[in-house]
Amino acid sequence: MYPIYISRRCQNCQELIITLHKHTSLRNRFRVIDIDTNPFPNYLKVVPTMVLDDSLLLGEELFKYIHGLLDKLT
Repeated sequence: MYPIYISRRCQNCQELIITLHKHTSLRNRFRVIDIDTNPFPNYLKVVPTMVLDDSLLLGEELFKYIHGLLDKLT
């Protein structure tokens, strides 16, 4: 499971959470971590951010990745 760091105070993060919950095929692929209530790595500078192997997907890149997965799954 890839971690996705979010803040529930962030509008983009809220949209991402809604997308993940709407599509059950995505739910078990990611571990959503709320930075407001959980520790997070010091390299994290913005949310939403996903750690994918050795790289970080930030904001719009993350949304493109999620939508690309959805296209492949449907």
